[in-house]
Amino acid sequence: MISLVGIAVADPIDDFMKSELTRTKSPSLVVGIVKDGVLVKHEVYGKSDLEKGTDAKKGDLYEIGSITKQFTAFATMMLVEEGKLKLDDPISKHLEEAPKAWEKIKIQNLVYQNSGLPDYAFEPGIGLADNFDRAKWMATMTKLPLDFEPGVAWAYSNSNYALLGWIIEKVSGSSYMTFMKERILKPLGMNNTVFSAPSFTSPHRTTGYLNLNNQFTIAPPSTASINSDGTIMSNIEDMVKWDAALRDRKLLKPKSYDLYLKAGTLNSGRWRPYAMGLNVSLPGAEPYYGHGGNSVGYSAGYACYPKAKISVIVMGNVYAFGGEPMAKQIAEMYEPSLKPIAPAIKTDPDSKRTDVLKEALAAIGNGKADDALLEPEVTASMKTRRAGMGAAGLAPFRNIEKLEFANEMSVGKDKLLTYKITTKTRDFIGTFLWSAGGKLAMASLRPDGPPKTG
Repeated sequence: MISLVGIAVADPIDDFMKSELTRTKSPSLVVGIVKDGVLVKHEVYGKSDLEKGTDAKKGDLYEIGSITKQFTAFATMMLVEEGKLKLDDPISKHLEEAPKAWEKIKIQNLVYQNSGLPDYAFEPGIGLADNFDRAKWMATMTKLPLDFEPGVAWAYSNSNYALLGWIIEKVSGSSYMTFMKERILKPLGMNNTVFSAPSFTSPHRTTGYLNLNNQFTIAPPSTASINSDGTIMSNIEDMVKWDAALRDRKLLKPKSYDLYLKAGTLNSGRWRPYAMGLNVSLPGAEPYYGHGGNSVGYSAGYACYPKAKISVIVMGNVYAFGGEPMAKQIAEMYEPSLKPIAPAIKTDPDSKRTDVLKEALAAIGNGKADDALLEPEVTASMKTRRAGMGAAGLAPFRNIEKLEFANEMSVGKDKLLTYKITTKTRDFIGTFLWSAGGKLAMASLRPDGPPKTG
């Protein structure tokens, strides 16, 4: 509650966060909102430790999972600036274990997540909760075929950032954690930020949980077998300093920042809304970068709107919820102008194209990599293990009730199309890259209203 001249006024963000405690089943949540470089809201909710009944408090430490990747990419760009690395270096130049199958993979394929490397997190014995060393990781991963040829498609894989950590060690001559502490964390004053490990203890460390059938279990501690893809542990106060570094462009030269925040491109020349460890906005949208993070027992999210000068950081001690969507929703509550406006339906200039798009979406919903409807960058990414995990969420597109045209703009030879999508379970606003060859080259969806009931 906010007290204003003796009158208690409800804070909608507080109300939202309390409702999110219930929805996410996280024992605690913490939020930080930055406006014009100032931390204007910092609140905590719930319990940092259920067994002890400890209330969450400011300064508590949470693992931030894959938000770690943007730090690793940042370190990579530092080494590029120093001439110790080139983005077009083959990774075999810096990794003696690299097999012949990896010979076409370059550093840029790792940072932009388009290498084709399978995600090690799905492999028995070297998963996120397993204890292993580099030799075991390499022995497992070097035997696996690539999911696709480097640069053909975008597919999120923790393996990319695992390798970047080892490359940073090779070319810097320091351990990954030492490099990060000395070159990034200390200069930015992020003195409370550490790398999670079983041996790390602190009165500020929250307890991470797994929620299994509504029963909380203390999550096993991070094994720290690999640090560069997701083991940073931080708090709101330190993450505000990281946000300031990106906003004020500290520690890197302007040209390096331009690359760091620029969407990566595929062999086809088409972009994907992913920069170096950061999701970025689509053409024509409000400028944005951010990312979510999940680790064993924790979830987090970071969302930054640089033009509006608003950033949001959220953290929780349960696996797993979508931290980035939560952070974006809070930003939209704080600054309503950030909320995307539902596009107006217009007369469809090409109804035949819309019919083919509907077929393409149905193919995706059915998990069918149809080369007649989908460009290679779509079909290749559909065949990965991670895509299989998310297949259930695409089921509504098997039977779209309405696909209504709203807008189009040219992007090179292609068209960026916007549609309102009506399904039985939920409505969406879809943005689609439609190739000059008449195929779907990219799909981006956001919910248009809550799930339907009944």
